[in-house]
Amino acid sequence: MTGPAGPGIATRGEAPFGTCFMQAVAAVATDRGVPDATARLGPSWGFRRVAAHRLSGGERWLAGTSRLTGLPLHPFAHTDWERLSEVEQAALGRGEQVIAAVDSFDVDSPYRRTEHLTHAVVVHRYTADHVVVADMMNHPEPYALPLPEYRRTRLSPVAAGIGIVCAGGPARPAPIGSVPERLRAELAAHRAELAELERFGAEIGAGEIGTEVDIADVAAERLALGQLVAPLAVTDESWAPIAEAFTGLARQWYLAHAMAWESAHGAGTLRAPRLVRMLTNLATREAELNARLDAVVNPSRAA
Repeated sequence: MTGPAGPGIATRGEAPFGTCFMQAVAAVATDRGVPDATARLGPSWGFRRVAAHRLSGGERWLAGTSRLTGLPLHPFAHTDWERLSEVEQAALGRGEQVIAAVDSFDVDSPYRRTEHLTHAVVVHRYTADHVVVADMMNHPEPYALPLPEYRRTRLSPVAAGIGIVCAGGPARPAPIGSVPERLRAELAAHRAELAELERFGAEIGAGEIGTEVDIADVAAERLALGQLVAPLAVTDESWAPIAEAFTGLARQWYLAHAMAWESAHGAGTLRAPRLVRMLTNLATREAELNARLDAVVNPSRAA
């Protein structure tokens, strides 16, 4: 990459949470010639428990994005610095793109020197004493991180040496018309994974976990789904309410996440019963949207 390119899910700053890897992948895809890259993130729609206090989305978005953009996207993780830097430099040497997890505590962000949060940057190149990166949310212009600082942030517990390599070769984007088939494949997984959301809410209600929860990735997944579906509404109006519903879900998930985050940081008080009510309402809306989407992608069955 010669420079960051293309629109992002958000322009700058701390919101929306949970989209940093998506922003970086969209920038790389745009640079590789993929049209409307932010409308090709996923699809993934579901729930997965990644920690006691953290509920994530279905976490299938990278594989889905690879299919829709036609770009080979390969995740990796190394906690040995020598191996990690070797993998990244080898990929860059082959002309491939590298997206790296970093710690927001260490880089220019609203959380610098205040909080440890997983973030993502696009790696441009290594030099003898620096690594040049671009942060699509906070600092999209490439800038140099001293090598010791880059090493520290890559091996931070919240970054854990995680990254994505976008392999070389021309992009072969799938037609937007293939999106409904991809969404159809997500319906059953989403229905099954709703039980994970119900368990999460039940544990909060029973006091097994507090209200200091992290549900940003759930919100981010719905935000990406809204962007994925929106182009379909240009030629088929039946998709417009589906796109609006995904965007509305994203807003509600972000509201719940923000209230939990503020409570955890002493800026508000979120009691368990209220959070449980919010999650119960969201579960109902998720199930209703599943049925509505099913009717759109399987019209013969709905009839």
